[in-house]
Amino acid sequence: MNNPQIQRPLFLRLSGPIAGVSAGLARDFNTDVVLVRILWIVLFSLGLGAIAYPACWIAFPKASDPTLGNRDRILGVCNQVAKRWGQPVGLVRLLAISLIFISCGSAIIGYFLAYLILPQQESPSSSQTTDA
Repeated sequence: MNNPQIQRPLFLRLSGPIAGVSAGLARDFNTDVVLVRILWIVLFSLGLGAIAYPACWIAFPKASDPTLGNRDRILGVCNQVAKRWGQPVGLVRLLAISLIFISCGSAIIGYFLAYLILPQQESPSSSQTTDA
């Protein structure tokens, strides 16, 4: 049986009227951008969009970013977790932001603990040593 390769969402922002969140989500989930914008309007009317949209704006990297967001922002925890689990970094950042909001900020302690627990990646410049 031949299984076609399933395209996973990248959670990237495309160019759009405000931040490109709707256009990126529409592309990722292969739907019309108008439907995604209507969903945002519903979420805003319920009071959830005022938190969710800025969180997506912060978490999702721009599609024009050549690294696709795969660089460290705040201590690099989300980037390391995304690489370890094989998930898009935008999704991991969105989950981290959501946990911080839901926990009223106490998840920041877990974020710093994750920084201390996760093995640190060596930078290319620090791995090169010169013999004198």
